[in-house]
Amino acid sequence: MLRPIQHAAGRCAAPDGLPPNPAESRVFDTDDLGRLRHGVAAALQALGFAIDEIQADPVLITASRAIGPVHRLAVHVHPREEAQSIVRVEAELLDRDMREPPVLRCFFEALSKAMYLTGHDV
Repeated sequence: MLRPIQHAAGRCAAPDGLPPNPAESRVFDTDDLGRLRHGVAAALQALGFAIDEIQADPVLITASRAIGPVHRLAVHVHPREEAQSIVRVEAELLDRDMREPPVLRCFFEALSKAMYLTGHDV
């Protein structure tokens, strides 16, 4: 059973005692790449990343930050099937011994919230 992610000291952390879950890519039920691009940018900024570059076609957004074990994220968005898209995030770690940083799970949580809010005009 998965336990919710805890937010502490402005960072997202995995619950104590649980190994990190693989969280590199997710499928979203939309083919609106512009909406996804905006959602990705909002999620990255919510996690304290500064946007370095945004490419429209194919969608690729890179972002970085100076603190924490994750130095840089690259997010790719690809259309999948009918009204679906795949979002894949890759992390560049400062500590190469880390296996799966909690920031990837936090990114997808923030992106899901951003997509919900933009889908409901909030």
